[in-house]
Amino acid sequence: MMLSLQILTPLCVRNGENASAITDYIHDRIRRVIYFIDQEKLNQWLMDQGESTRYLVKEIASIAASQRGSLAIFFEEHNLSPHNFSKAILPLAFPDSMTFRSWSLFLPTLTGRRPYIPGSSIKGAIRTALMFDYIKKQNNGRLGYGATPHLPNSPRQLYYGSDIFCLPGYRSQYLPENDALRFLQVTDTSPSPLESLRVYALERKGGSRSAIPTLLLGFYPGTEMKFEINILPGYEKANIPEYWKEFFAKGTATILKAIWEYSRLLLIDEIERLNQKLHLEENKSLVQEYTRLLNENKNKIKQGGSLLRIGFGKTYYFNSIGYFLSNEEKEIYKSNWRRIKSVQEFPTTRWTVHTLENHYLPTGWSLIKQDKGVKA
Repeated sequence: MMLSLQILTPLCVRNGENASAITDYIHDRIRRVIYFIDQEKLNQWLMDQGESTRYLVKEIASIAASQRGSLAIFFEEHNLSPHNFSKAILPLAFPDSMTFRSWSLFLPTLTGRRPYIPGSSIKGAIRTALMFDYIKKQNNGRLGYGATPHLPNSPRQLYYGSDIFCLPGYRSQYLPENDALRFLQVTDTSPSPLESLRVYALERKGGSRSAIPTLLLGFYPGTEMKFEINILPGYEKANIPEYWKEFFAKGTATILKAIWEYSRLLLIDEIERLNQKLHLEENKSLVQEYTRLLNENKNKIKQGGSLLRIGFGKTYYFNSIGYFLSNEEKEIYKSNWRRIKSVQEFPTTRWTVHTLENHYLPTGWSLIKQDKGVKA
């Protein structure tokens, strides 16, 4: 099934690389943009400088090696316009008053020069939603059943997914061929132009310590991409639980319904938790934004769409375990979680994007929906 994915709040799936303010981009404080330098254009200009080429290359190499100076100074000294050497000019989406320990810029996953969202990241989020859906159906949505007493021969312990997607006798040898989700194919999104990115200030807010902002390139809300979810043939005769055979037989529309219920219940739960600490400015912003996400997308969701959070990791309450565990169960497993003083207040911090208006946005939210005219 072909789907569209619309960015609702700043979203980034990192590729593990950073862009340096010294060698990769130029920050224009007056225009409030960065010029993402096209190294091929710069190299060609260097090669065209005749006898000066060798000295200019050494100068840039010295800047990169010493981490002193920057391309901005080099461009100014040689009367070069960053505009003429940029592959993209990207706006800054945070207040001028913000300061950063480092101007190293986290990059999204790229194919060539174009950003996209990997299918593996989308499938990971969907996997969690399906785990949530499974537990909810097994326990009729009751709290206090986040462990696995309903599974055959299973002690009461936290599950991590392998005991849901494969047969009981194969849980100890969790291999790809035993995983029901090998029949769920999720493709990468279509690539988007670099201009669909913005420079965001990412902060972890809510704890007692002051947030240390970091910089990243993320998709701008409103950006749309395409991707596919397909149920592959062969699951009917595969060595997987009957539950997933019956689930897949209902088609991909059932997957979207499961994702939507997962997101809806966790958003409501998250709003309730944030409302208990509205003295924190970021919590007020997050409640407003979550409420807006739910209200503005009601009609699209009724037509078969679903909200889904991608990237940035998941806080404890954005997974299938945290929602269903009672406080008593959490106390039992508290020793497994670092720096947790009270299970009732966990998580104490959340990833947010600090906006130009000094508000805080939740990270990574998207709306996925079936393309018009395409049947499941």
